[in-house]
Amino acid sequence: MELDIAQVRKDTTELMAGVEGWSGDYLTDDVLDGAEDAEDVIEEMATEDDLQVSALVYYGNRPVWIRDTSRPGYVGKLLIYNGSVNRPNDPCGTRFRRAIWFYHSPRGTAFRNCGAYTGFQFINA
Repeated sequence: MELDIAQVRKDTTELMAGVEGWSGDYLTDDVLDGAEDAEDVIEEMATEDDLQVSALVYYGNRPVWIRDTSRPGYVGKLLIYNGSVNRPNDPCGTRFRRAIWFYHSPRGTAFRNCGAYTGFQFINA
């Protein structure tokens, strides 16, 4: 899939609008070149009948929002760096680049943990 850097910058800036400490300086062609190599995380879309559904929360840094409706029920995928081998959703790590499919446009919020580390939280609900 060919990504338009200008569109990705615009979409990611909208996603992160108002988040203190965020800067889109890292959004370059080099960042997008590795987009297809990200570990794919697909969460099944919740049905209206499923009352046990809870929000899925992800933490990470250097977010890239890619609008993509090619997968039915989803509006796009968020690429972030996060986790470690045994704690894949640990906000302290930057080991893995993950592509998380969202069924609603997420909103980024600042998240502080692990001492001086500041990352971002995204909710898929």
